[in-house]
Amino acid sequence: FTTALPGDMVQIGHGDTTNKHLPIEPYYGYTYSQSIYLASDFGEVGENKRISKIYYNYHWTSNGDADCNDWVIYMGTTQMTEVDSVWFPVDGMTQVFNGSVGLDAVENGDGWLEITLSTPFNYNPADGNLIIAVDENSPSYTSDNDEFYCSEDTRANVSRYYYSDSTNLDPADPSAQAGIVSAFYPNARFQFEDVPAGAHFTISPESYDFGVTNVGSASAPHTFTIANNGVSPLTINSVSLDNE
Repeated sequence: FTTALPGDMVQIGHGDTTNKHLPIEPYYGYTYSQSIYLASDFGEVGENKRISKIYYNYHWTSNGDADCNDWVIYMGTTQMTEVDSVWFPVDGMTQVFNGSVGLDAVENGDGWLEITLSTPFNYNPADGNLIIAVDENSPSYTSDNDEFYCSEDTRANVSRYYYSDSTNLDPADPSAQAGIVSAFYPNARFQFEDVPAGAHFTISPESYDFGVTNVGSASAPHTFTIANNGVSPLTINSVSLDNE
């Protein structure tokens, strides 16, 4: 028998293929990946909906392992159906999560890793396909038997990934590493909810460490994305910076 998903949840991918390094490669220190999910696979989601949670289908052999727990997740929309010859720029996406994904609580076996987005992502399939970038930043690694289930697609370039034990790729400037394209994408579930009434201010990221900068010198620039995740217009009258 099969268990029906809740009406506000969509699952894309039912494959049982492992060792495809998506959305992360647990056996290496660092991973960066991008995958495109077609709008047509989301069915009748409709307007004024947002993704509040994402789930990834794991096959885990380690209990309570936090060695690949530190993720940053970005989401965006695109008219592309396959990844391009270069990485999709994250300044055209929204950072929806930054923190621990809870792999330290995962027990031996199969299941779904539930990630609650700190910034829910407004998504209407009519606007385009969904692209997701996952940046894993923990320097350690787990067993080579720890995997995530993936599905094969007819699109040859549905995903791009990079992994390394020594180089932690910067999503804001990934050009030094081209990555590897793949016809696979990670099985994923998407939890939808109604977009809140009224205006709803969000900023991504909420904070950023510019590091130590000498007086009179300029630090490297960083882009902050301000968005309205509500259904009513948002008016911003002024912007101020808080230095801590």
